[in-house]
Amino acid sequence: MKKIISFVMVVCLMIGIFAGSMILNAKEPEYQISFKDDLGTLVGENPGLDIVAHSGSSQAAKFQMYNAAWAGRYGAAAFVIKGINIDASATKNRYMVMNVAVDSLASNNNFDNLQVLNIAENGGVVFAEVAGDALSSLHGAAEKEFQYIIVDLAWTSEIHLNDFRIEVKSSSLDKSADPSGDGHNCGFLYLRDISFFNTLDDAKSFVDPNYTPEVPGDTPGTDVDNPETGDQAFLGMIIALIMISACVVFNFAKKQSV
Repeated sequence: MKKIISFVMVVCLMIGIFAGSMILNAKEPEYQISFKDDLGTLVGENPGLDIVAHSGSSQAAKFQMYNAAWAGRYGAAAFVIKGINIDASATKNRYMVMNVAVDSLASNNNFDNLQVLNIAENGGVVFAEVAGDALSSLHGAAEKEFQYIIVDLAWTSEIHLNDFRIEVKSSSLDKSADPSGDGHNCGFLYLRDISFFNTLDDAKSFVDPNYTPEVPGDTPGTDVDNPETGDQAFLGMIIALIMISACVVFNFAKKQSV
């Protein structure tokens, strides 16, 4: 009888591990680029202007932010990640999550003029339809306190991401950390990693594991079919499967022992 019970427990454990791994994987990025160990293929857009290095203490790419009136950049940093090699569209790799932080000086920049674009292999350029103020939560942020920021790239067509350029800046000189003039005197921006997701719910679940998708128009006490709550439904299905499997195996083993 002890062997039977042990067998049942092993079967349930295997099913539970399989289910747990699937649930956790549901919140993983479609694609992620990490700068925790090195810069990889990341480079500053303009040598001499966009100064970037790897920060071992922060485990991130470190950008020196600057004002350059001739380039229309204030409190800015611009960089390119070369050869990303992924497909993107309105439904694929649309949402980008940036794991970023600033030092005390850079937090004075307004971060209200973000630009993102893709440079294709043939040299063509496609701008992402991002909100300029997507990184505005960095304004006034605590020093070197990393935060996840979701950016909707809002691609309007199917494209292949190749050389991916991100330009972080403020909209005017007076909104930079150093409104007195040009120069590398606007603090430092830190980027630990970038992750891509197909849906906003996936991005939010990655940022906050406790996130529960909202149902537009839903009210408490109503029974609404919500396809976005698939994780909860899937979890319930797995639990039920574990219980049913345990009962079947146990009953089978019990009959065999009679």
